[in-house]
Amino acid sequence: MSADKPTRLLIVDDIPTMLKNLRYALEDQGYQVVAEAGNGKEALRLLNREAVDLILADWHMPNMDGLELLRHIRAHPRTAKTPFLMVTGEIERGRVAEAIKAGVTDFIAKPFISKALAERVENALKCGAGATYLPPGREPIRPLSRPAAERSSRRQRIILTVDDERDNIEIVAEALKPEYSVKAAINGRVALKAAAADPPPDLILLDAMMPELDGFGVCEQLGQDPATAQIPVIFISGSADPGMRARALSLGAQAFLVKPVQQERLLATLRAALGSPAQ
Repeated sequence: MSADKPTRLLIVDDIPTMLKNLRYALEDQGYQVVAEAGNGKEALRLLNREAVDLILADWHMPNMDGLELLRHIRAHPRTAKTPFLMVTGEIERGRVAEAIKAGVTDFIAKPFISKALAERVENALKCGAGATYLPPGREPIRPLSRPAAERSSRRQRIILTVDDERDNIEIVAEALKPEYSVKAAINGRVALKAAAADPPPDLILLDAMMPELDGFGVCEQLGQDPATAQIPVIFISGSADPGMRARALSLGAQAFLVKPVQQERLLATLRAALGSPAQ
C-alpha cells in the first residue's frame, strides 16, 4: 500500500456479499478497510468509536439509508469534512440533486470495476479536509454498457444465475445487467426448469454447493438432456477446493470461479465462453 493511500475506510451496505465485494475490490487496489456496517445506524455507532478517512455507503438500506446517513455525517463537526461516496445504481435526477445538496463527495455506480472504484476513492481523498463536493447538475457515472444503437440491433444474451443465497443472485445480476438479460433460480430444481424454458439461457452461472440438488447434480442432468446439453456452464463457488474444480471441469463446465468474483473477471469469462454476440 502506498504512503498516500488511506488507512481507515468504512464501508456500509446491508448486503453481506456486497460488503465482501467492496472490501475485496478496495484491498485489491491497496486500500485498507477497517470497519463495516450493515446500515446507517450501525455506521453512526461505529463512527462514535472510530475515526475514518473515507466512507462508502449504499443508498438503499433498512433502518437508515445512505442519504440519511450522509446528512448525519455532515451535521456532526467531527465528521463534517469526511469524504463520502454513495454507492448506487442509476437514480433519477431529483434524488441525485438531493445527495449533492446533502454534501455527497461523489457517486459510484453499480456495478463498479475495481479500477474505477479506486479512482473515485483517490479523487475523493485528494479533496482532504476541505472536501470539494460535486457541483450542481453533475450526474453519477453510468455502468459500462454498449451504445444504445449497438444494443438495439442485437438480442441480449440470457444468463441464468443459480444460487441458494438471494444476496449472491442480486450481486451477480447487478454486475451483468448492463450487458446481459439475467434470469435467476434459487435452487437446482428450479434451475433445470428454467434451463428448459423457451427461450433457453445462453449460459448458466451455477453455484456448486446448494441443498437438495447441488451444482454438480444440476450439471449432470443438464448434460443428459439433449435440449440443455449444449448450454455453457460456469461454476461459481465459495470454495477453492481443487477437487471441486476438477469435478466441475470433468462435467463439461467452461470455468470454475471462486467467490467473491470481480466484475471484470466474471464478464471476461462469460465473453470467452459465449464467443461472438448473438444477432
